[in-house]
Amino acid sequence: MIRHLNGLNDMNIKHLSLNIMLTTMTLTGSVSAVANENTFKLAIIKDYLGSREIVNGNFTKSIAYLTRKNADNSSFELNMGLCTSYIKTHNINHSESACTAAITDLQSITADNKQVTYLKSVSYSNRGVARYLKDDFTGAIEDLITAISIDSNSITEHNLLLVKHQSNQSNQDNSDKIAGF
Repeated sequence: MIRHLNGLNDMNIKHLSLNIMLTTMTLTGSVSAVANENTFKLAIIKDYLGSREIVNGNFTKSIAYLTRKNADNSSFELNMGLCTSYIKTHNINHSESACTAAITDLQSITADNKQVTYLKSVSYSNRGVARYLKDDFTGAIEDLITAISIDSNSITEHNLLLVKHQSNQSNQDNSDKIAGF
């Protein structure tokens, strides 16, 4: 699934056209009852530094490359790549930080158009996934609800559904343990 986003030249990101590419991350555990999919959907910037490594599953190489570049010039694109790579390598502390940096980078953009709105939405969605992996269900749900309130799209709705389902499943498992005690 690819979504092309062009025309961001009027913003402070960089004078380039951005493409969002969706990738998926398999969860540990089963969520098979939800929409016949058990994966979160993550967003990265297609054809940007490190994205080829991310798409090819070489997350360690991507992290090393993006970290080196990020030290010189932090940007939304770099932070989105780091966010996704850290999520994929289950580096939960760094993933939330990189996702937050991507959100912060976008907050400085004052343009209000569909592309920026979409980027903001998927950035919150990515951080929601990072928080979910950190066992911060409340933070994950808050981020995913924020993502949907910014731009309700199939990615954010899907990820929220997975987090809610998994949270409900976890609560049910805990109730069963207490009842059986």
